[in-house]
Amino acid sequence: MLRFLTIFAVLCFFGFSPALIFAQGAEATLLTQLFGTDYTESFGSSIAAAGDVDNDGDIDFIVGSPDADGNGPESGRVSVISGADGTLLYVIDGEAAGDRFGASVSAFGDVDGNGFNDFLIGAPNNDGNGADSGRVYAILSGTNGYFFYDGPAADSRFGESLDSAGDVNGDGYLDAIIGAWGDDSAFLISGFDWSVINAFAGPAGSEFGTSVGGAGDVNGDGFDDVIVGAQFDDTAASIAGAARVYSGFDGDLLHTFLGQENDELGWAVSGAGDVNGDGADDLLVGIPAREKVHIYSGETGDLLHIIEEDESWFGGSLSDIGDANGDGSDDVIIGSEARFAGIYSGFNGSSLATFTEIDPSDLGASVNCLGDLDGDGFPEIIIGDPGYTDDPVAGSDLGTALIYSLVPVVSPTEVFRRGDANLDGGFNIADEIYLLAALFSGGPTCECPDSCDQNDDGGVNIADAIYGLAALFSGGTTPPDPGPNNCGVDPTDDVLADCIYDAAC
Repeated sequence: MLRFLTIFAVLCFFGFSPALIFAQGAEATLLTQLFGTDYTESFGSSIAAAGDVDNDGDIDFIVGSPDADGNGPESGRVSVISGADGTLLYVIDGEAAGDRFGASVSAFGDVDGNGFNDFLIGAPNNDGNGADSGRVYAILSGTNGYFFYDGPAADSRFGESLDSAGDVNGDGYLDAIIGAWGDDSAFLISGFDWSVINAFAGPAGSEFGTSVGGAGDVNGDGFDDVIVGAQFDDTAASIAGAARVYSGFDGDLLHTFLGQENDELGWAVSGAGDVNGDGADDLLVGIPAREKVHIYSGETGDLLHIIEEDESWFGGSLSDIGDANGDGSDDVIIGSEARFAGIYSGFNGSSLATFTEIDPSDLGASVNCLGDLDGDGFPEIIIGDPGYTDDPVAGSDLGTALIYSLVPVVSPTEVFRRGDANLDGGFNIADEIYLLAALFSGGPTCECPDSCDQNDDGGVNIADAIYGLAALFSGGTTPPDPGPNNCGVDPTDDVLADCIYDAAC
């Protein structure tokens, strides 16, 4: 049986940080760094918010160490950490040697209704239904109790991937999606009674179930949906890979995303939140063999963004994180399993922040969002580094996990004069000549588009030059606020880029 150990310790350390490179949009501050306790345990291989497991009002989190030896070699371990202060609440050791308990972890809501949030732990090499059949445990917080579900057959590796699926059937309980890639299958499990709501199967040998994720509500039916990856799927081409999105309500296939030859698309999958503001949740699909990630529309299945980095195995881990830069669109975090992780805009795919580390390190092997731990309205993230060691001579793979607070980088308030296209501080014929040259004669582009938008219609075109010439020479209306004689902000919400105008302002 599982072994619950209460250990009064603090695993956090303040002051050390991997090298960080911040890009425009979001700034990160290291809140806490957590460390494994034994070499070769690979602490940080899996990470997740668990909800409030100790009923103190704070979000707690769980960290997997699948190679820990507490109950025999590679029996595995999971550490449960207080979100309030980084205190280690307790650890759970796997049942038997070789189980790799903690290879995957996820929140599961309060399935037993006792006021304490529960969570899921995968042990893909457990032998409960044959060698390496796999087992998934639902840990019932507040009672030290648990129940489990065994994989369908030997070598199915059930629980190598798992995630909360949201409430797929509207019964008020969170459900779970669990992959069994050795059996080319995935199972949607009820949080109410642990029954199978739906079973999904992929092509033989495709490793369908390599990755699974809760997808949010992609089809707008009011029920949460799921996504399943199959890295070796040959539907489109040899080892092209695939990811399939299923209705949580009735199991219908909603979308299929296919890779190209040798892409191994679907190694990692996740919901992305609503990145394009259409009201439907969108989708993340990792293609680490090509060092890229696709973001797809949940509503239409269209490809919205391709995010690429020259980092080995970029896209091997990924997660939605909510709105990190305050632009109203949900953003994402992507890891490389090779000393790199980055935060990217869901709106346009641009880089918001990057995190790097030197050897020995696997920074980015796991990434996740913890929610708003510090109450500032913006998300905290956690990045796992199971290959970290504090002393390469003493041992390897001690492991660490780093928690960062994110805040938007706020741009200075836009100030400009409307009509002053050439930014010389005045409004005259020179501005119209400048604007016409920019539009038709290969002249310099408008450095401040709002200044060139003389009629304030949200675009820069010939109509602006006509408007300006009329204002200057034919008694036409003066350009709208802030106008040519005052410095101010744009009262109109448009798509033109903000600019900081410093000519006589």
